[in-house]
Amino acid sequence: MKEKKKEIGTEQKIYAALLVIGMIALASLTLLYGRKTKKMNDMVEQNIELDDESPVSGQVASTEEESGQTTAQENETEETKEENQTANQEASQETAKIQNRSYNGKDKLIWPVSGNVLIPYSMDTTVYFETLDQYQCNPGLYLKAERGTEVKAVYGGTVTKITTDDRLGQMITVDMGNGYEMIYGQLENISCKKGDVIKTGSVIGKVAEPTNYFMLEGSHLYVKMTKDKKPVNPTDYFES
Repeated sequence: MKEKKKEIGTEQKIYAALLVIGMIALASLTLLYGRKTKKMNDMVEQNIELDDESPVSGQVASTEEESGQTTAQENETEETKEENQTANQEASQETAKIQNRSYNGKDKLIWPVSGNVLIPYSMDTTVYFETLDQYQCNPGLYLKAERGTEVKAVYGGTVTKITTDDRLGQMITVDMGNGYEMIYGQLENISCKKGDVIKTGSVIGKVAEPTNYFMLEGSHLYVKMTKDKKPVNPTDYFES
């Protein structure tokens, strides 16, 4: 009987010890879990704060601004393209009008400069050239004008030649259509080039100093008008 009671007491002690150990283990696990949970919560809070401070949102806003600027630039570029296209179309239309409007030989031409006739056109008789001290036929017209005077196109047309001549200096040839051409000489500061389509009254250059062939005559503009390559009297076509 005593041995049976002794065995029961021993079992109770063992059970009590296991219970204590179990409680200690449970308490340790609970404490460990609590610390781990707190640590995870702290990390989450830190991540949230980092997200708040992250420049991503600013970058997004910046990207949106850049996108807006790009769109504005694209719109401006499109508007510029449209304006350029319109300007080119208008220029092409104007060029077409000039090219289609050939001189009919009847309309009066404007004077290229305002000045007296220095040496008249004369192919039937000779005229006197003071510097050369000679009488010669003259297929053109010499108009008195100060150096630097602007020279205007007497009629619209296409520039076919720009040349330099020892006697007549820098020269421009303009095809006015229907076989009519106008040649301008004794020029400087030419403001057009071969192939240009010019309008009536356009400034094509300025009067230069005379060449050595005309030192005594003084500065002037030389003009020569031809029909089918044959010289005609320009004064018959200029305004009265």
